[in-house]
Amino acid sequence: MKKLAFVAAALLAVIPTLSTAETYYSCGGGYYSDVPLNMKAAQCALKTAQGSTIKAATPAAAPSRPMTLAEQQADLNNRIAEENRRREEESAKAAAEVKAENCKAAQMNKETVERTNARNKAELLPKYEADIAKYCN
Repeated sequence: MKKLAFVAAALLAVIPTLSTAETYYSCGGGYYSDVPLNMKAAQCALKTAQGSTIKAATPAAAPSRPMTLAEQQADLNNRIAEENRRREEESAKAAAEVKAENCKAAQMNKETVERTNARNKAELLPKYEADIAKYCN
């Protein structure tokens, strides 16, 4: 009885692997059990050994007409303009971050000079106030 249960368990473990090994691609008259290097699996039908189709082949896209030189140039110009716009946005964001850091530093410098007993306090305060006016607007 134990042997029968063991054999049944072993068969149940082997059956799923057998079903996956019995599939192949049917592609233009050739049959492949794996996907060769230049084969486009999406354009081939996946079938079982019994002949039933698991996944139908998708039709190949019709080749579109080649772009004219003017269309290629317009496409290139659009891509360059998009890249330039993206770089300008990044640059503006970085400049805003630097300005915010400079503002914070100028405010901290002014507060430090006001709290301390610096000898050149009269010279430093107008400088830091000018920095605050420059960076904190």
